[in-house]
Amino acid sequence: MSIMDRFPLPGQTRFFTLRLARTGSSLLVDHIKDLRAAWAAMVAEHPTVCVAMVVLPDHLHAVLTLPQGPRAVSAR
Repeated sequence: MSIMDRFPLPGQTRFFTLRLARTGSSLLVDHIKDLRAAWAAMVAEHPTVCVAMVVLPDHLHAVLTLPQGPRAVSAR
């Protein structure tokens, strides 16, 4: 049985998967410049280290290291 930690601790490295509601859409790759701009704006406001990220047409996978300090996982 796996245990899901819904409240990661600061400084932890975590794996995230984000999916679009419409499976089969190519929205993420069609608007990759907008995605990059949104990521840059988020990192400017909420520092996060991106260890790796893979962007696919309808979802993305990311390995992120959260900074030390208060938890603001949902803001990222």
